[in-house]
Amino acid sequence: VYNQLRSSLLEIDEELFRRLSVPDSEVDTLDEEILEELHANGVVCDTNLNEENIILANCNIRRFSNDMARVTILPTLDCNFHCWYCYENHHDGFMTSEDVAKVLEFCRKTIIDGKIKHFQLDWFGGEPLMYFQEVVYPISKKVQEI
Repeated sequence: VYNQLRSSLLEIDEELFRRLSVPDSEVDTLDEEILEELHANGVVCDTNLNEENIILANCNIRRFSNDMARVTILPTLDCNFHCWYCYENHHDGFMTSEDVAKVLEFCRKTIIDGKIKHFQLDWFGGEPLMYFQEVVYPISKKVQEI
C-alpha cells in the first residue's frame, strides 16, 4: 500500500488488504500492533485528518511559490520511432549551440537572480534523447552546477 502524501510504502498480506478495502471497515478491530504500523505509515488516518485538503494545499503552495521554477525544453521536433498512429509531421533539426547558450543563460538568471530554491528541468519534443550529447547532457550538467 502506498501513501502519496507521506511517500510511504508498506507491504501487507492479501487478507489485510481485503479487510481494508471494504468501505467503512472496522479498522479498530485489528491487532493493536498492526493498527499502529498502519497509522504510522498513513494507511489508516485519524477521522479528523483530511488528506485530500492537505494535498490540494501543498499543490497550491508549490503552484504559487516564488522559490520554485519549472522549465520545459524542446530540443527537437524530430522523432525516430515512426509510430504508425502518429499524426505529427516530423521536422529535422535540433537546437543549435547558440540556442543551448541562450537556454543556459535563461536558467542561470532564473535560478540565481530569481533566488530559486527548487528548479525542475523537463525534456519534451519529438524524441529529445536523439540529441542527448549535443543538447540534453550539456544543459543538464550546467544547470546542476548552477
